[in-house]
Amino acid sequence: IVYRASKEKSTFLLKYLKFDYPSVSQVQNFQKESQILAIFNSQYIPKMIQYLEYNTSYLLVTEDVRGISLDKFTLPLDTNEFLEIAIN
Repeated sequence: IVYRASKEKSTFLLKYLKFDYPSVSQVQNFQKESQILAIFNSQYIPKMIQYLEYNTSYLLVTEDVRGISLDKFTLPLDTNEFLEIAIN
C-alpha cells in the first residue's frame, strides 16, 4: 500500500507492507527494496529516507519524485530515449 504524505513543503511516499505480522520472506524482500533504493542516486529514482518497523509491519519512506508509474508508461521509446533512461 502506498500513501502520499507532506510535511512543510516536501512530499513523501509511504510504502506500507500491508500484512500484519508479515512472513520472513516478505520482510526480507521489503528490506532488499529499501537497500536497493539507498544505492541509487538518480533524479528518476526516489531516494530512500527511512525504513522502519510500524505497528506489526514495516514502512518505507521515500521522496516523492512525482514520476510516471511504469504501468502507465506505454509509449514506445526510441533508442536515444531508452539510452538516456538506462544511463541515468
